Amino acid sequence: MSVFLHLCLVTFLARLSYQVARSPVLPRFAESLGAGPAWIGWIVGASTLTGVLLKFPAGVVSDRLGRRWMLMWGVAFFAGPPFLYPFVRTPEALLALRFLHGCATALFMPVVSAAVVDIFRSSRAERLGWFSFVAESGAALGPVVGGWFLFQTQSYPWTYILSGVFGTAAWLLLATLPREMPGGERLPLASARGWALARAVAQRRDILLTSGMEACLFLGLNAFAGFVPLFAARHGIHDAQVGVILGAQLVASMVGKPVMGRFSDRLGRKPMIQGGVMLAVAALPWVGAASSFLGLLAISVVLGVARAMVTPSTTALVAEQARGIGHGSAMGIFGTIYDVGDASGPILAGFLIAGIGYVPCFWVIAGIMAAGWLAFSWLV
Repeated sequence: MSVFLHLCLVTFLARLSYQVARSPVLPRFAESLGAGPAWIGWIVGASTLTGVLLKFPAGVVSDRLGRRWMLMWGVAFFAGPPFLYPFVRTPEALLALRFLHGCATALFMPVVSAAVVDIFRSSRAERLGWFSFVAESGAALGPVVGGWFLFQTQSYPWTYILSGVFGTAAWLLLATLPREMPGGERLPLASARGWALARAVAQRRDILLTSGMEACLFLGLNAFAGFVPLFAARHGIHDAQVGVILGAQLVASMVGKPVMGRFSDRLGRKPMIQGGVMLAVAALPWVGAASSFLGLLAISVVLGVARAMVTPSTTALVAEQARGIGHGSAMGIFGTIYDVGDASGPILAGFLIAGIGYVPCFWVIAGIMAAGWLAFSWLV
């Protein structure tokens, strides 16, 4: 089995595990513990806040010690924390566990992205698109499997145990990965040159702004994912249907990424990024007006297409902007910045919904994304 295929299968299982534990199960579980909208926003976003703290250091360390070592640690956090959810009894305990569970994506995602970038030099966005196709197959199945399993069992503990089983399978598969992986030059962990290169990544305006566009996109996507389960429940849409709504976004993204990645390789990164973010800006204000399964499904699909347009292009563009600096460090700072948007989505939405309601909330978030689009268009 090639290293690329191996990484794809591990990421498929890891993302499946993570999404089973997330929406639509997590907001409903938090609500069952007595959490209000603001608390739910923090709980949904907490795992992503861990990424803000850890993704850049994880990428830097993987440049020094190698990708496989950090990948093993990351997948261990997909496998272990889900088995702790059945013991949670309060919103505060759930919030703490979500911070711990967030170590999974924080340690794993920037490093596996760097590993894929290491392997391919040409047609990079298209290759990243195919990697995302496989990885997001797991992510797309997660909400469907989680929502269906919760609907059938009416049991949060068993749903989270299922998440842990998938995470454990990912760790066991990763353990069979060859010890020697493709990669760039490795520098000693304490090397002055190595840390100077890491600082250089963090000071590049083009890298920061490109990463910021990914953050703007995920600000909207995660606000939608965090609160559409509760919004849908108020309109009589049950958990299994919500799982389909959220899964449809990931399916649209998954199917579209290889195609959009090829367009990016041929037409350029910036037009694809601009078009995708603007598509999401146009779709989000309609969330508050949608009150049917089909209406929310249509919005979710449009957001998935926007994600397919943006993510392969931003990832490839950051790798190209960081040429000669270190792919792990570049993917780390990229992941840190977009996690700020990812985490801010449900947190900001929670406060806005509690204060002004669903309809104005998504207009405000779309406005923030549009401001980011203008900054990227003007400065990069």
